[in-house]
Amino acid sequence: MKTDMLLRALSEASKDERLNNWHLAIYQALIIMFAKNRSEGAFSISRSKVMKLSRIKAAATYHKYIQELEGMGYIQYTPSYHPKNGSTVKLITV
Repeated sequence: MKTDMLLRALSEASKDERLNNWHLAIYQALIIMFAKNRSEGAFSISRSKVMKLSRIKAAATYHKYIQELEGMGYIQYTPSYHPKNGSTVKLITV
């Protein structure tokens, strides 16, 4: 995704009435991580980095809202249950 596509995705998400501040904070953190990694397609994330960027303190909150983002079609999330392997996320273009 190019920068303009990322900005459009974030702008569209901010208009979605289903999303609250926690959804938007996580989505914004994922977009930042995507841009920093210069990713194409799926990219690796760590829960701790996403939580730090989105200023979420509780793991349960992180899990709830990242799963809801996936359910609403904003991301494809593949969790990793291995401590050294990060989960993967793919941003879905709107």
